[in-house]
Amino acid sequence: MKNKAYDLSQWSFSTQDRVLPDANFWINVFGPAPVVGQRGRRIQNYSRGFQDMLQNKATLFIDVLILSEFVNTLARLEFNTNFRNTYGPTGFKQFRNSADFLPAARVIASESRKILRHCQRLDHAFSESDVPRLLAEFEQGGEDFNDQLIIEVAKKHSLTLLTDDGDMTNGGVTVLTANPRLIQSCPT
Repeated sequence: MKNKAYDLSQWSFSTQDRVLPDANFWINVFGPAPVVGQRGRRIQNYSRGFQDMLQNKATLFIDVLILSEFVNTLARLEFNTNFRNTYGPTGFKQFRNSADFLPAARVIASESRKILRHCQRLDHAFSESDVPRLLAEFEQGGEDFNDQLIIEVAKKHSLTLLTDDGDMTNGGVTVLTANPRLIQSCPT
């Protein structure tokens, strides 16, 4: 079943909204300037949406997969941007175990704490998910397994998914986004 995507800039948040922001949302809001600076207009929309959620007291949630993707993506971005030449293309683990990693790790941990201050934590529903069905869908191609699991969390807890991921088209959930391609792919 197709998701229904709404333009984040047109959404009016209220205390009734229960939102599951995806890792890419958090990267757009709290990510490093060189990364987020490349897509200024979307960043402004997501930052404005974040402020609107806070001002209008929407309830934000986070799941372990989302926080893990946020942390690991920022660590990989730091490696690829600043240390790939130092450690080589396969040297990420060496970088992560070096003193070079510590400043980035501190920033990532600090940004993660900011996210956690604004969100209620959810236990992931992996044991309750229909994993054989998800794998069957995955093996047909075109699906990201983590995205499938995140959509399962949104469904289980009746949450609106907030994402910039243009591939989040299937699952039957309500989606908020600043990604015009996703809005076109999932009309309301």
